Amino acid sequence: MIAGGSQGSQKINIVSSAAIASLNRGEELQVIHISGFVDVSGFEGVYSRAGITHKLFDFLSAIQYAYSSADLVICRAGATTIAELQKFCLPALLIPYPFAYSHQLGNARVLEEIGAARVILDAELTTEKLKTVLENLLAGPEKLISMRRAYEKLQVPDAAGLLAQEVLNLTQCAG
Repeated sequence: MIAGGSQGSQKINIVSSAAIASLNRGEELQVIHISGFVDVSGFEGVYSRAGITHKLFDFLSAIQYAYSSADLVICRAGATTIAELQKFCLPALLIPYPFAYSHQLGNARVLEEIGAARVILDAELTTEKLKTVLENLLAGPEKLISMRRAYEKLQVPDAAGLLAQEVLNLTQCAG
């Protein structure tokens, strides 16, 4: 499971670490927590006391390795993050940044509508709510498998060819 993000939402950091630690799953879980450039020592204790195998990073430039090992991601919903989730077909709990002129909410809703993600609004994010959603998703592997498969709905056969044709159409109109 990956939690957090490079910009370091204090609220996501605190709530996700507390919710994950309260799951009483101990050694079943492995967490990669990317906290942003904040003091991570408090999160170290939360995960250690819960017996959760974890690795803390303030920033992770080789994010592809974390994504390759993840079954679930808890994060914001910026365009690059959404593209990365799609690339790796990763089930996600998305918490859109509330001050992003609603574009993150729009990004998140696209994945939610196809079944690849669940959305929790920042204003509604609490430890108990996140714990409930996590328990539901982790109750059996079929839910996360279904969320991974949902990304197939976004595939566009011959996307490169379609894009090239659009470019050619635009150049013909301009000429």
